Amino acid sequence: MEEVYAELKGEWASVIGSVQVEQLRGGVARVLRATNGGEFPPPRPSW
Repeated sequence: MEEVYAELKGEWASVIGSVQVEQLRGGVARVLRATNGGEFPPPRPSW
């Protein structure tokens, strides 16, 4: 999973820049916590 994340992060950074990727990641994390009582939602099975 970490390899997939690193690959996607690199691809996105080459398009929008690494600063914007980190800002996007931070924004998504804030939304997830704000809509789940301050916590990340539990992971769901991928099947």
